[in-house]
Amino acid sequence: MGPSYSENFREAQGHCTLENKFLSVSPYIGYRFNLQKFYWDMMVGPDIAIGISPVHQQGMAIITSNGEAVYVDQKSHATAGYDPFEMRAKLQTEIGYKKWGLYVGYSWGFYKGHLATIGGTPLYSFSRYFRAGILYRLK
Repeated sequence: MGPSYSENFREAQGHCTLENKFLSVSPYIGYRFNLQKFYWDMMVGPDIAIGISPVHQQGMAIITSNGEAVYVDQKSHATAGYDPFEMRAKLQTEIGYKKWGLYVGYSWGFYKGHLATIGGTPLYSFSRYFRAGILYRLK
């Protein structure tokens, strides 16, 4: 039997990016402030999402003790405990004039199960999404 992850643990400094692609539905409740020619909407509600592509993990770390660089670039559909469904709480504000507007929103993900185990310690994930954009209303 080979060594466990805990026996091979090395302190490192680095950065890793996880990329997920979701299809989302965001029903909301809100309040509109009419400000002369402009409107301002405040909205809150759930953000219900399903993953539609593999999780892409890309990153790099430098091992502190010897300066060795370690790179990772992998895509995976399912790992033990991976669930493609995700629920998030969403807060969004929008300001507009006639059919055009600008919006800013933030979503807080809830606990999403373990992704992997390193040295016997489960790793848990949750999301945080910042959104900003331009919008055009059809009606």
